Amino acid sequence: TEGRTNGPLALGTVHPDLANPPVYPLLLAGAMKVLPFDPVIAEGRRFERYQPDVMIALVNQALFFGLLIMGFLFARRLFDRTVAWGSTMALAGTALLWQFTASGLPTIVLMIEFLLLGACLRAAEQKGRDGEGSLARVAVLAILAGALTGLGMLTRYAFGWLIVPVAIYLFRHFGRRGLVLPWLAMLAFLLV
Repeated sequence: TEGRTNGPLALGTVHPDLANPPVYPLLLAGAMKVLPFDPVIAEGRRFERYQPDVMIALVNQALFFGLLIMGFLFARRLFDRTVAWGSTMALAGTALLWQFTASGLPTIVLMIEFLLLGACLRAAEQKGRDGEGSLARVAVLAILAGALTGLGMLTRYAFGWLIVPVAIYLFRHFGRRGLVLPWLAMLAFLLV
């Protein structure tokens, strides 16, 4: 081990983990502080499952059930109860998503962030279309959309590319009246 810590290729200081965006590890770190994680494998006991992996899977499954509820509410608001139930059942019956709940990957968290972004853009569009919201209220939603996109990028770096269609959507939907909205969304994205 001496060659790994000392030598011409050794780092002189601590190096930040740039390969993994920070939101999901931060969420898991919070769960590890609250839930009873036990990283010790007792000697003499037959090893079957690593307890922290089980706890991480439980956290992800709780997030998945939250995603199902959010998806149902979003689909019911956009369409009707039949579509909401059908889409929720399809989501709940997708084996790949269940595999992601046990994988320790941030996919479910990213899906929640994407659904929140969609709900935010839908609310902005509805307020603009119905004329019920002033431009200031729509601006708040544009800032929230930019912040959610930034949060998504801090969950999975490639999610950051969504700021381009978000800005285009805000510009095309609100036109000259809301010319400042894409800029507010991009500013919030950059600040996050």
